[in-house]
Amino acid sequence: MARPIAPVPAATVHRIASGQVILDLATAVKELLENALDAGATNIEIKLKEYGSELIEVADNGCGISNENYRALTLKYHTSKLTSFADLQELSSFGFRGEALSSLCAVAEVTVSTRTEDSTTGTRIAYDKNGSILSTAAVARAKGTTVAVKELFKPLPVRFKELRRHLKREFAKLLTLLQAYAIISTGVRIICTNQVGTGPRTRIISTQGLASMRDNIVTVFGSRTAEALIPLDEASTNEISMHGCASTLHGHMEGRCSCMSSASNGRCFLRFVSRASASFGKLAGERHYFFLNGRPTYRTYTSCGNAANVRPTAFVDIRLPKDSYDINVTPDKRKALIHQEQALLEAFQKVHAPFTI
Repeated sequence: MARPIAPVPAATVHRIASGQVILDLATAVKELLENALDAGATNIEIKLKEYGSELIEVADNGCGISNENYRALTLKYHTSKLTSFADLQELSSFGFRGEALSSLCAVAEVTVSTRTEDSTTGTRIAYDKNGSILSTAAVARAKGTTVAVKELFKPLPVRFKELRRHLKREFAKLLTLLQAYAIISTGVRIICTNQVGTGPRTRIISTQGLASMRDNIVTVFGSRTAEALIPLDEASTNEISMHGCASTLHGHMEGRCSCMSSASNGRCFLRFVSRASASFGKLAGERHYFFLNGRPTYRTYTSCGNAANVRPTAFVDIRLPKDSYDINVTPDKRKALIHQEQALLEAFQKVHAPFTI
């Protein structure tokens, strides 16, 4: 006899759904980093132990969390970033679903230390797997928030074992993601360190809170990479227009493309690219950083390589009106649907063609 259809217990739903929000090590750190950026932080320090498998700690100097929000902080679908679905059209924050901290509580041990500007002391809050408060204690700290995540995925034995088995690979994915945020986050100092065993901390990423994307590229990848880049300037309204002029180590090059598209009705900033040469380009997929209104997104740069399958290094920041794309597509919010995307891609391919030979 078939078993009756019955509701799944809330605790089981929470654990199942949380595994789809916190997909891997990189996603866990990304969510905490984005929370820090949304809080207005200008200094963010990420501390990892054993490449993040034992401990992830993200500390910032943002606005902090007021005590009336301690309970709601880790509850599912609780957020300060929107109040209705219509707010997605004007969203300026990275986060908006109210899922990340709740999901982290289900897959790890989570504690939060925080202090607001008008508080005389900080508070350390420990949460259980359901996101409920276990304990609170007074702590000394400056304004801001620190979130500590211990033993990621331990409540999910298979996921826990897979993370540790493929830890170096997962750490490499995390590093690529951190590089993206380090490049695009102008005016924000981001430091990431890792400790193995009882050894000293190794600095993985370190930016200085500089004012330009190019300065951040120099900090992350070095001056030689930056010297090979060709800046592409901003486009005009009602037109996808990309143009640039720069000197590379192979000489002076210019390129311009204009592709009319009234549907785009916005601005498109394409920032820096290099030649597709063995000296400055990379094999398919490497060092291609695409951003949509300052948000790192997935975009594989596949159409502008040369015969050796070497493709230009690209740091591309696209700025579009908020109602011309939808970021609410995947759990990690790194894929977007763009209205009239084909027109945008064709314009990008045309302006880039002179630099790929």
